[in-house]
Amino acid sequence: MANTNGFLGFDRFVWFQGVVEDRVDPLKLGRLRVRILGLHTENKNKIPTKELPWAFPITPITNAAMNGIGQTPMGPVEGTWVVGFFRDGENCQEPVVFGTLGGIPEKKYNAQVGFSDPTGFYPGNEYLKEPDTNRLARNEKISETVIQQRRDKLKTDVPVALEGVSENGGAREEGDDTTWSEPTPVYKTKYPFNHVTQSESGHIKEWDDTKGYTRIHEYHQLGTFYEIYEVDDGGEKKANKLTKINGENYTIVLGEDRVYISGSCNVTVDGRINIYAGGDINIEANEKATIIVKGEASVYCHNNLSITAEKNIYLSAGGDLTISAENINMTSTKNSTVNSLGGNIVLGSALAIGINSQQNVNISSELGSTIITSLISSEMSAIGSIVINAFETSVNSTNKTTVGSLNDTTIKTNKILEMVSMAGYVNVASTTRVNLEAPSVQRYFPKTIPSKIFTFNP
Repeated sequence: MANTNGFLGFDRFVWFQGVVEDRVDPLKLGRLRVRILGLHTENKNKIPTKELPWAFPITPITNAAMNGIGQTPMGPVEGTWVVGFFRDGENCQEPVVFGTLGGIPEKKYNAQVGFSDPTGFYPGNEYLKEPDTNRLARNEKISETVIQQRRDKLKTDVPVALEGVSENGGAREEGDDTTWSEPTPVYKTKYPFNHVTQSESGHIKEWDDTKGYTRIHEYHQLGTFYEIYEVDDGGEKKANKLTKINGENYTIVLGEDRVYISGSCNVTVDGRINIYAGGDINIEANEKATIIVKGEASVYCHNNLSITAEKNIYLSAGGDLTISAENINMTSTKNSTVNSLGGNIVLGSALAIGINSQQNVNISSELGSTIITSLISSEMSAIGSIVINAFETSVNSTNKTTVGSLNDTTIKTNKILEMVSMAGYVNVASTTRVNLEAPSVQRYFPKTIPSKIFTFNP
């Protein structure tokens, strides 16, 4: 005979089945109003939904059910079949729910009658006559799931840097990265190995244990997701990861961050890329570094800017090349060559122009003119030779013009050679010989010039 003292555990265990008709618990404890089969009538005029008792949910041992710790006790929706018991035994006034019962709904139920969803929403028409188990777990009607949505929205043919350009400046060689595409979902689930959790709005989590096609998939109903999926890489099992964000992404690291990639890395951005560092920025390449800008490019430095190459440095411009500075110093340990193949070479200074080399200085213009002008002094000197060649050559200053070397200094023209001083002397000096040649000559030389070191050939 059952104990009737009302002490929980010594009373008769009374269990039940029922249908959830209300889940909006004013106490927010996850309680449910359940119409219990065999205890309540389906006639809502006799027992309205609002008069059904609140049933407490039982959560698993992995939940603390204290101070918000663990998983919230929400899950069933209106229309869900549940199973439970009365903790007050045969009095049947304190129901507790500990499980749900799925099935295969055959039709929509009358929302005005008990044991159904009062809103008429569940079960949905598109889910009639099929198991309540998630389609992703059953691998059925996949064309109506997020897997098909992902297949329909694959990002393909993403260009990479230097697309169509090889190391030698021509077309890329076969095998080089030119574009890449989002992988097609690797979904080959076999029942009953895919464990699926889905929320009402369509958020999904999958833990797929299908042999050879294991996956972890977490999907937001608006299309942002990540997936970790199994692949066979030449007989070695690996797990690739795909992340896709339908919106903006924020990553904040309040410490140090480290990224290691054993292979290649392609970063493609349709808009702007901004990189800011409060300290140093270091970029190192063990092989070749190439930067191609299809628009304008600028490098601005608040302090010193250094460009160093252990071999050659090439500067090439299809238009003008302009160099502007407070002081410009150009030093060559061997040869210095300045050529203008189709125009003029102009060196101008408000003070002095100095061109110095430990060996040769070669300034030439094959078709145009070479002009060296200073408002005060123009000086050209070299330990070796100085050669100025051009269709027309001018070295001018308002004060003093000096061209000299420790070896040979040659100033030669096929037409007219003019050496003019407007206020002082024209000084042509050599420790061995001064040679001036022309078909027709006008000369005015001081008598003090030693004739033995001066040769004139008219």
